[in-house]
Amino acid sequence: PAEFMAAVLTNDGGFYRPGAYIQEARRMGLKILPPYINYARFGYQGAERSLMVGFMAVKNLSRKTIEKIEQMQPFADLGDFLARVRPAKDEAESLVGCGALDRLGYNRPQLMWIIQKKENLPSADLLTGVQPEKIKAPPVQDLDLNERLRMEMESLDYTISAHPLSLYENVSRKEKAVHASSFKKFRGKVIPSVAWLVTRKMTRTSRGDYMMFLSMEDTSSAFEAVMFPGVYERFGGQLMGQGPYLMHGKVVSDSGVI
Repeated sequence: PAEFMAAVLTNDGGFYRPGAYIQEARRMGLKILPPYINYARFGYQGAERSLMVGFMAVKNLSRKTIEKIEQMQPFADLGDFLARVRPAKDEAESLVGCGALDRLGYNRPQLMWIIQKKENLPSADLLTGVQPEKIKAPPVQDLDLNERLRMEMESLDYTISAHPLSLYENVSRKEKAVHASSFKKFRGKVIPSVAWLVTRKMTRTSRGDYMMFLSMEDTSSAFEAVMFPGVYERFGGQLMGQGPYLMHGKVVSDSGVI
């Protein structure tokens, strides 16, 4: 499974955005790994039960910088990486945000502090001429899960450390939301669900009314939902971003598919 998912993601295969396949891989039991600076390549890599994100997914990271990283791996420490690769500031920030530099002896706030302290240097020559032993950071508390996921989303457009819905488990409990993997137990009933938007498609009925087909997911499974004209007219304008969304809908089975 890991090798297959890596091939799909590297080749931009499939109908959904990369984040949907990452979360599906997580539900399959695969461990999602950041693009560690000493091990990652341009494309995604799968081995046994692990899936490592490829540098291709990191925002702001140029193909030239990726090639330099691949040619110069491994790096002894943070200073070695910055001095030899000389990433632009926004490239370095994205690498920090996605966890690529996690194993170089600093937590993510410390890494960001180091980068920000060098803001007086030209962005294309970050830390040029600075000796590795001079790179020091104050003791700073590491990120909590919320902050970590936010940084990962900004750097990749999806999360690695956990499904973003894991931050809303308290909402799910409060609303007594049903996990998608258990929908089949509630055929014919209206139930609440806390879900993440994967993709959507608008269409019109024969009368010309708008309606929308939604592909959704939670931490347990993916599912399809339909906003019929009356519901779409009331709530369609609230579909802003990926979520999370609190939904109430009737569970129906179409040819055995929920």
